[in-house]
Amino acid sequence: MDSRKSVLHAKLESSRCSTPEAARYRRTPSKTLSRTKQRTQTTGLPPDFPCYAAIKHHATVVEQVLRAAKAAAHRVGIVTLSERPWVFESADKYLPGLDVAELLKELQIPVYYAPEHQHESGSDEEDPKVSMKKAAMAEFLQVGFGHDASSDGSLNVVSIGDSMVEKEAAEATVRSVELSKTQPSLCKTVKLISDPSLKQLTDELQILSSKLQPIIGHPRDLDLHVQSPEDLTAQIATLSGA
Repeated sequence: MDSRKSVLHAKLESSRCSTPEAARYRRTPSKTLSRTKQRTQTTGLPPDFPCYAAIKHHATVVEQVLRAAKAAAHRVGIVTLSERPWVFESADKYLPGLDVAELLKELQIPVYYAPEHQHESGSDEEDPKVSMKKAAMAEFLQVGFGHDASSDGSLNVVSIGDSMVEKEAAEATVRSVELSKTQPSLCKTVKLISDPSLKQLTDELQILSSKLQPIIGHPRDLDLHVQSPEDLTAQIATLSGA
């Protein structure tokens, strides 16, 4: 296993339920959830909401994967393209029984809202979403660089998300903060299903909660594109030590 300390970037999303009676419910666009800068009181889902039991189970899995990430990685951060305070408001609404704000405080997991880094973004030729996320990720890495880097200055970065934006931003970020002259930093990206059902997303997170170490410990760069939860399991199994 690589002795370099690892940094894990994770993305928190809610997802649609796959049962017919809940087909009309879809994810609320992040920009329409809240335009305010202060967190407001959000009403959670009622117990008679379609798939409520499955959603509540999903909330427990979200907690599991965040705790697993913190235990396996030296530092963990959440980077989102949504506007403040979407992470907490959407969690209050869609993750019954889980106080995400308190959990992230306990685990010392910061949330970075990428649009707030728009002024730090790169050239006009770059995708604005990638540019904003890259700036947010770079701040996260640089803030803890003295703790995250190994003695030779290299980093071991893992980025998990459901779009190509995370992958491209993570790769660009690692290149931009590359400081080691002798040992290159590692960038490992896991691109999950883009529009999963609730069950698929729960299954993906459940797999990751017990299989992060093979990804973190892999001695080379990684670029995993997941087609299904079973595919995620199979790809991780091919890694050394899985």
